Amino acid sequence: MAMRRCALCGGSLPKNSSGKRRYCSDNCRKLASKRRLGAATVPSPPAGAGGDDTEVSYADLLRVSLDALRRAVQDPDTPAQAIAALTKQMLAVGKEINALEEESRADPLAEGVRADDARDESFDPGTV
Repeated sequence: MAMRRCALCGGSLPKNSSGKRRYCSDNCRKLASKRRLGAATVPSPPAGAGGDDTEVSYADLLRVSLDALRRAVQDPDTPAQAIAALTKQMLAVGKEINALEEESRADPLAEGVRADDARDESFDPGTV
């Protein structure tokens, strides 16, 4: 019987492995998954997230989580039993993103107010 080989590194697969197994280790499986997804699908950091002193908004974190969930659902190595839970989580994260976007649209101060339009009144110490 011919020895089966890992699809990534070419190493031999364990003798008692199932017929569906393609990789010799979890490391090879994960690396192959990353290569399949390619660098284009790796989420870039949100705008302004370059250093330690910048803040990342909650909505940006939710979008990164949604991308990770989407990749997990599309990954052929994801177990079929996990797909339902992942899609349920995707829906919950998507609803939360929509709620945040609606909340920002509903806030009348979020749009159209600029700092250079504000005028200071002169200070009168007698009113204090």
